[in-house]
Amino acid sequence: MDAEVLDPAAAWRGPFPIEVDHALQEADGLHQVQVLLDLHPGGGTAADRETTVPWAVPPEESAASFARHLDRALEYRSGAPWHAVLHRFRGTAPAPGEQVHDRLLEETAELAAGEAEQALAEGRAPRPIGWCNRPAPPALPHPLRQLHVLSRAKCCGGLHAEARLDLEPPGPDQEEDLRLIVDLLPEQRLPRGMELDPQTWEEFIAAFAYGLKRGWRQAGGGRAPYAMRAVLREVGWHDVDSGPYGFKRIGELAVLKALHHFGPPSTPGRF
Repeated sequence: MDAEVLDPAAAWRGPFPIEVDHALQEADGLHQVQVLLDLHPGGGTAADRETTVPWAVPPEESAASFARHLDRALEYRSGAPWHAVLHRFRGTAPAPGEQVHDRLLEETAELAAGEAEQALAEGRAPRPIGWCNRPAPPALPHPLRQLHVLSRAKCCGGLHAEARLDLEPPGPDQEEDLRLIVDLLPEQRLPRGMELDPQTWEEFIAAFAYGLKRGWRQAGGGRAPYAMRAVLREVGWHDVDSGPYGFKRIGELAVLKALHHFGPPSTPGRF
């Protein structure tokens, strides 16, 4: 069914419902968050927001963390006054009583803010978003070889990172939407890089993988727009100005470059 088309100005005057059902598979199991909230941009200031939570599992800590992430996500995207009412929040962790993983709460908040922004720009009602609300993605149409990404900053340490990777359609036994394979070439070292200790190397690769997968989920409203496997071929770093944040950043940059090349899927119902 086509989304209802709204007058953006009218949407601001009344409740603007956002529904997110998002999940991440972490090392300890599946974490899931279900959220229903109303956004009223222009209806007050961040300090004026209300929170009503009829049901929450676990209750206070995870819901409060989500509210903080939502505050930052909305401020980062628009900087305008806003008013939010959180009606429902449910978080489930693998073990009873555990708190939901914080990066899932952060992703859920960013998805909510992004869908509000996109729906208003397109003059339509919001769509349900999150991994659990999106269909399985189509396969990547064709390979993209030697995708180069680079992060460099003169004023901030920890941002230097560099990589080349191949993006390919998923393998026959691949179940996840995106699989990262580290298959470095013999001459994999790009300029500017000394030998790393194993722990630092693993931190860099894990940060790159998280940035890539997170960016890919965000691009599809909570689930990847295409199913693919990414093969990391080369990695470069600076002796003193590299850190996990820089590698997370180039993972996100790789998503932007891939979307520029492939564009959105044509499958009905996809973003």
